[in-house]
Amino acid sequence: MNYSTDAEQFESILKKIDPLISKDKIWMGIGVYNQGRYEALTKIMITYANGYDRLVFFSYKSLASQHNYFPTLRKAFFIDR
Repeated sequence: MNYSTDAEQFESILKKIDPLISKDKIWMGIGVYNQGRYEALTKIMITYANGYDRLVFFSYKSLASQHNYFPTLRKAFFIDR
């Protein structure tokens, strides 16, 4: 899980993951409870750019309580990688 709100620190943490672990075995947890939707969207794009395709968001309550949060994040799933 990578809950950093800072984009550079988020990417730095991604780069520290053991390279012997296959990226298709890793689910990247992104904390959405502590940042806005555009910041979370940035983390999704950083995750994809680093070769990770599996995502999970924490916490669902953050998504459910803001009606425009998840539609913004969905846009990332339709971008060619």
